[in-house]
Amino acid sequence: MDAKETDKRAYGTGSLFKRGKIWYIKFYDHFGNPNELSSKSGNKGDAEKLLTRKIKEAAVAERDNTPLNNKLTLGKMLDVYITGLNKRRRGKEKPP
Repeated sequence: MDAKETDKRAYGTGSLFKRGKIWYIKFYDHFGNPNELSSKSGNKGDAEKLLTRKIKEAAVAERDNTPLNNKLTLGKMLDVYITGLNKRRRGKEKPP
């Protein structure tokens, strides 16, 4: 084939392409930015494994970056409050 050999894949599963003898992957990270990486291998199976791993990592990063997971909870507020009380007690600071 040409210098760039491609495979059609389902939407959202990234893509594989070949430059010379090396397979490359292209996928979108959790911010929606395109990423192209070399599999550093002439074996298509290695590139598919790398692509699968990178897509899973992007999905986990997207899930962990949701506003629901970054929500300030009562437990977090109490931890900050108690830490502040302990610092003042040790340093004998005056409360604000």
